[in-house]
Amino acid sequence: MRVLHVTEACGAGVRRHLELIVPGLMARGVSCGVLAFGNRIDAGFQSALAQADFLRVQPIRGSRLLHLPAYISLIREACREWQPDVVHLHAFTAGLAGRLTGLPASPKIVYSPHSFSFHKPAGLIRRLVVRSTEKLLQYRTDVFALVGEGEAQDARKLGVPKRKLRLAPNGLEDIPFLPRAEARAILGIRPDELAGVVPCRLEPQKGLLPLLKAIHLANSPCRLHIFGEGCLKEELLHFIAENKLGDKVLISPPRDDLRQLLRAFDIGILPSFYEGLSYSLLEMLLADLPVIASDIPANHLSGLQEYITYATPGVPIEWTNALEGLGSSHPSTHDAVLAHYPLAAQLEALLACYGKEQ
Repeated sequence: MRVLHVTEACGAGVRRHLELIVPGLMARGVSCGVLAFGNRIDAGFQSALAQADFLRVQPIRGSRLLHLPAYISLIREACREWQPDVVHLHAFTAGLAGRLTGLPASPKIVYSPHSFSFHKPAGLIRRLVVRSTEKLLQYRTDVFALVGEGEAQDARKLGVPKRKLRLAPNGLEDIPFLPRAEARAILGIRPDELAGVVPCRLEPQKGLLPLLKAIHLANSPCRLHIFGEGCLKEELLHFIAENKLGDKVLISPPRDDLRQLLRAFDIGILPSFYEGLSYSLLEMLLADLPVIASDIPANHLSGLQEYITYATPGVPIEWTNALEGLGSSHPSTHDAVLAHYPLAAQLEALLACYGKEQ
């Protein structure tokens, strides 16, 4: 069986998803190809997927919608050349282009939104367009391969038939974490610093500005280390400078090795307004960090909810209270993550989506 993974979201969670499932599927006898295109391709994306049987990465600058015909053409060309049995579309833009392609060979179309983006803080027009598009294109989708229960709830709100919905929750294998002292030395964190980590894109969806307002209000010695790039960077830096938060918040570029360094931190924070199922959340719990996360369906993880402190996204005072209320002790969550969210279970669920017999 040949599966062509197609994405325009070539970084962050989708990149992590592909670099986990592509080798895992290949080890189970599936031939995997990757077609990636767009204007936000991570520097390490191509090398991370180098073992794929087919790999094409095409940078395209400018507006995503203006380049939609080019995306459609790239998908058609890759399908003609590689002849996949399944085309697995990842995230909204690839899902839009792939389902408008009208592929002559009629491969099975599997779509993973990784989060339906018709939630606030996206503007009203965008939310209406995304919702309408998703409702229309469900008829050109054979299977929705959904990464978490929150995403499944959104799909049901769109009226997607139950027979098309398949849950394939994101999963992990164990991570070789570096010891705390070594990880802190690499990141330049003082031995006595109370450090919080926020690994996410600097986008409105991620709820970072309300989080900074919470830090401004908080009577906590915690220093936030935010790792990411995105359109809100200048606004966030301005807020930090204007409110003299330079000693409390540090924004750094994303790091490919950050997951191995997570034990350098004392707290993990995920303030998003909406998510699919965050690998960052799973990885922070795997590293045994106490976690403060948005009170949204995607973050209510089966078997792990009791270990997570929840706060309403966009409400700074709740995040302030959560930060100030964290205790000094926290039970280990490492084994619970591997028990409830194993990569092997995710791969088996994806094989069922593709229709491959075991």
